[in-house]
Amino acid sequence: MVTTIYGFIYAFMQGNAYELESYMTLWGVWACTLYFILIHSVSKGETHTFTWKLTYLLGEMGFCFEFLIVPFFWLVLYPFLYGKEDWNFFVFNVFCHFVTGMCIFVEFYHTPFQFPTSHRIILIIIGVVYTLNNFLWTELNGHPVYPVITWKSLWTVFYLILSFVIALIGFEFGRWHYKKKKIAMKGTEPLRGDDEENQGTTKHPNDLD
Repeated sequence: MVTTIYGFIYAFMQGNAYELESYMTLWGVWACTLYFILIHSVSKGETHTFTWKLTYLLGEMGFCFEFLIVPFFWLVLYPFLYGKEDWNFFVFNVFCHFVTGMCIFVEFYHTPFQFPTSHRIILIIIGVVYTLNNFLWTELNGHPVYPVITWKSLWTVFYLILSFVIALIGFEFGRWHYKKKKIAMKGTEPLRGDDEENQGTTKHPNDLD
């Protein structure tokens, strides 16, 4: 939440708040922020309510976004900014491209996000929507959101495909981690959910649909 508030304040101070929705970074920050807000409104033992499902969907999507955002920014985009940013902008980038990711990664380690198959489709849809948003924003404003996604060279296709692949790797890693954690805890205490592929007729009361 601190990252979100700081991001809005910094954007307004720079006079470019209207650009916020064009950055994938902020989509990740918003997803994580909403997750951390909503998780406190979900009662212990509450399952299958709209709030419960939305909360864990946001957590999963936030994890996948940050799985992409953190390495992509520091390894691909930051070299374009190095030496050109002031201290405030650097702090802003650390908050948005590192702190948020670390928060959701720690939460991921302690919370059994399920990453069911249906949520993979949602992740892909969000990726397609953002891609269209990025293209339209670039065309309407006359300059790219990111220097490596210009929509004028094959490098755009490469980086878009790379982004989808990294986010999906994050999703599959989440599924693997959940299954591993489920096996490790079997016979001790039930996890919050069960993988939808193994639900069958004996459905755990905490399973996702």
